[in-house]
Amino acid sequence: MAHFAQIGLNNIVKNVVVVSEDYFDDGSGNLSEENARNRLVKETGHLTWIQTSCNTRHGKYWDCDDVSIESTAKPPLRKNFAVIGGTYDADRDAFIPPKQFNSWVLDEDTCDWVPPIPDPHLEDGNWYDWDETTQSWVLWKTAAEYEEFIQTDPVTEDDSDA
Repeated sequence: MAHFAQIGLNNIVKNVVVVSEDYFDDGSGNLSEENARNRLVKETGHLTWIQTSCNTRHGKYWDCDDVSIESTAKPPLRKNFAVIGGTYDADRDAFIPPKQFNSWVLDEDTCDWVPPIPDPHLEDGNWYDWDETTQSWVLWKTAAEYEEFIQTDPVTEDDSDA
């Protein structure tokens, strides 16, 4: 399976679709991204499709079985997995996610938006939210609180007292 992003006006990602590997075959055994793009154009009528990889984030390729492990099995494809509302930058040949905060700047190596102050989570293991007004990180949960939070079963309609 492969992923393709549908690119609209101003290079905004409109959609991301999954296609089977046979899209890459031109019918004569020649495999290429161009063949898949041409088939998508023919089937959808939309002219701009760019391949993206769900294993590419932050300019690196990540292992399919354990997404916390960087892999050298394949090169990263276009810096990041395309997301709806993000952009495709043809000059960088990269997908750039939507900018969440005005104060964040684009990292040219990863094509990700980075805060003016590094996230303290990497230093202390606690979880933080960015406060754009104060330009600072605000504690959301301590590492222990977060561990308890993720182990809590979600409430379902059957569990409610309504």
